[in-house]
Amino acid sequence: MAQAQEQILINRPVEQVWAFHSDPTNIPRISVNTTRYEPKGPMALGCRIIGATKVVGKTVEWEADVVEYAPQRGYRLRSVVAPLQWELAYSYRPIQGKTMVIAEQTAFGLSGFFGRISEKFIVMRYRRDLSRNLANLKQMVEELPAPTGQ
Repeated sequence: MAQAQEQILINRPVEQVWAFHSDPTNIPRISVNTTRYEPKGPMALGCRIIGATKVVGKTVEWEADVVEYAPQRGYRLRSVVAPLQWELAYSYRPIQGKTMVIAEQTAFGLSGFFGRISEKFIVMRYRRDLSRNLANLKQMVEELPAPTGQ
């Protein structure tokens, strides 16, 4: 199992961060390598998402289900059709009018010698991508007008 976690503090309340990040039309703008992100229905528990991601110059098509969904607290996606099985989770924690966003990505099914080599590469890529995605999210949300009273 390969797992990476990154976090960032965004200078906006959790309601504003959630509203922006949970809007599926914003995901391809936030994510450095997502080229397609299409929920087949409203974003909620059980929703299927059809997506594509650029990996080492190649487009990888995937499908994932929303397996956890709690507005303003977090959500988790689990791949159901993909060359590599994965989960991606985001959680949101309010901290004195700001929001700590924690992103965690996990790949499953890596084993043996090549699995161990692949695991290190995957963790490095996941960390880099999660860090970039969170930095993009922070920049985009903080460029929005602050809610009144902030």
